[in-house]
Amino acid sequence: MFSAIATSWSHIASSWQKSPKVFSSPVRIRRDDVFDIFKLAATRFRDGAEGAPGKIYADGINRANELEKYLPLPEESFEAYDRRMTVEYGHTTYLVYAFDLSPYHHGLRESLRRLKHAIVEPAKQEDRWGPGVAEMFMGRYQATSGGIHKENCATLHYVLHGKKTIRVWPEPTWDDAVEKILQ
Repeated sequence: MFSAIATSWSHIASSWQKSPKVFSSPVRIRRDDVFDIFKLAATRFRDGAEGAPGKIYADGINRANELEKYLPLPEESFEAYDRRMTVEYGHTTYLVYAFDLSPYHHGLRESLRRLKHAIVEPAKQEDRWGPGVAEMFMGRYQATSGGIHKENCATLHYVLHGKKTIRVWPEPTWDDAVEKILQ
């Protein structure tokens, strides 16, 4: 899933005749591969080499103070991690949101490059998105923790488990009053 900067969205949408576009798997990366990339980020965090790789919410509570407990283990499969969260810890809902995973994998960086090219080139638009980020969402949840917000970069979302809906509004939606409410 791709989320564009709102300032350019009206121009891009008009170049597509305002029809929705879905870009799936610009570079094929399996669910288990994305999960393995997240495990690598988690290992680097545990080793003190990197900052927190993401956020984890269980039963609606941000588990930032217990992040090490809730991060996947190096040897854990996606299914084993899901079992640990739901059976061992007894959580009925959980959400794992990984920050940018593209520094950990060439394929993710290439996905971002191809996707941005597919959007920028047809719109005859200059590239204002910078390098972009590859984020991961997974879990058993009804709603994400982020709420309504404005992205300021190109974002490639990998949804490993669960459902993620992204809505895009034209730039005039984001006037000063709305910006203040969302802060």
